[in-house]
Amino acid sequence: MHKFMALMKNEYIKILKKTSSKVFLILMFLGVLFIALEAMPSRSYEIAPVKNSTSTTVNRHLDLRNKLENEKPPYYQEKIDLLKDISLYNLYEGTWQEQAILNIVNTDFSADDDFPVDMVKKIKEFITTDDWQGYFQLALKEQKLSAGIKWKYKFCIDKSIPPDDTSWRVNIINNVQRVLDSSEKNNELPSVQKDNLALWTYQLENDIAINLSDYRTGNYLTSFYRGNRWSMWIGYSFLIHAVTILLIIFAGSSVANEYSQGTIKFLLVNPVKRWKILLSKYCTIISIGVFLTAIVFFICGIIASICDSNGALKAASLTVKDAQVHQSSAFFFVLKTWALNSLTMLVVVTFTFTLSSFTRRSAAAITLSLVFLLLGASLSAFLAATGSDWGRFLLFSNLDIQSIADGNPLFYGQTVGFAVFVIIEHMAVFLITAFDAFNKKEV
Repeated sequence: MHKFMALMKNEYIKILKKTSSKVFLILMFLGVLFIALEAMPSRSYEIAPVKNSTSTTVNRHLDLRNKLENEKPPYYQEKIDLLKDISLYNLYEGTWQEQAILNIVNTDFSADDDFPVDMVKKIKEFITTDDWQGYFQLALKEQKLSAGIKWKYKFCIDKSIPPDDTSWRVNIINNVQRVLDSSEKNNELPSVQKDNLALWTYQLENDIAINLSDYRTGNYLTSFYRGNRWSMWIGYSFLIHAVTILLIIFAGSSVANEYSQGTIKFLLVNPVKRWKILLSKYCTIISIGVFLTAIVFFICGIIASICDSNGALKAASLTVKDAQVHQSSAFFFVLKTWALNSLTMLVVVTFTFTLSSFTRRSAAAITLSLVFLLLGASLSAFLAATGSDWGRFLLFSNLDIQSIADGNPLFYGQTVGFAVFVIIEHMAVFLITAFDAFNKKEV
């Protein structure tokens, strides 16, 4: 082990003492900083609840008014007058004020019922004074409400959450309301809706504004704060490619330069087996990659934290299965995302190292590896789009482990186990080829 560590130390010295290596390192970090700062959003923002324009609201109410005039249910004229009040108050669709009036308009009265004049008067007073709590309490006590609206009114009162607030809570509350109303109509909810309901309820109960799992799946239904530190930190993981390119240069030169510069003879004079020499070179390259990726990871984390104005919001990674919610820390989720995205770097660098050992030409190894990196994923995507099922056996078709685990593979029926098998198989071929070439070739 002592001799092996000495070999690795020697490799570190060889790589880092070169002026070209220092220049490449400086350029890489400058490039990372520049791209990270350029990709930084101008501000952290949230998605406010969508309010339809007044014209859209008026058109919808005109349709309801025409329906009342045609069907002429009991007290239809009073209901039409209430619809006119919505326009008079200039209420947007989806606000509690509009819903308060529509709750009366949509109530089915019989000819024997009295029109609730006093209730309408109170509702108008609540609208004028913007007293949503007063109206919610009145509605829960005296109105027939759907299951979703009843839950929403109770929750907002209990938590003192204004129903027209632009916070993440109101957006989730509205989603829960729609699901509960749907369950009341259909009796049985699909499993997806049950999972969503469990997830949203968990977020509200635990005050979790940001569910990072939504960013991975591209589901922004409840991810209202996209410009937060965690989502930016995840997005910055593409900068691993900068480290990959630098390692390709190092790996492509590691073995080939020993032959081109004639230093391989001095290296083999040592009483150390060839496979140990090659393994020390490989471990050195990989360890440099781990170290550089860690530095870039923390640099991006610092930049993301600086530009995050929503830092007080609680974030976590939430997953749900069979209506059971599982939570993991935001940092662990980001770390796992970066680690999985580094898999491509490991594979490409191993491929470069193999070419360097096999061809003894650094230029050829570096060029072919860059082509491999740039075109591999595109080729796999093309084969998937054209229905070429054999493409599932290609290396780049299996590198996105997370998407496969989430049920979004390039090819139908791909599993994590199959992807891991393909990756291990290719890595074994690369390394066996590299060690065989290095052991058999004459100096």
